[in-house]
Amino acid sequence: MTKREAARRAAKVKMVLRVLGERAGEGAYEELLDTPADGIRYRRAIAGHFKIIYRVVEGVVEVSDIFDSRQDPQKMRG
Repeated sequence: MTKREAARRAAKVKMVLRVLGERAGEGAYEELLDTPADGIRYRRAIAGHFKIIYRVVEGVVEVSDIFDSRQDPQKMRG
């Protein structure tokens, strides 16, 4: 991948991360991850080939993983 393509993809991910601050509760729940002990389920947002895994804890968006969705889903972590 060229530097230009990498920068374009990174910009797309950053844009989605900025939007999460306003619309975090709108993301679909990530069914491939178990619910943590605190009961706050993981959600996902999509930016191109990347899946952003996050939770909303007391109004704060906690991003736990930015995952290239072309990989094996078993490698995804919450």
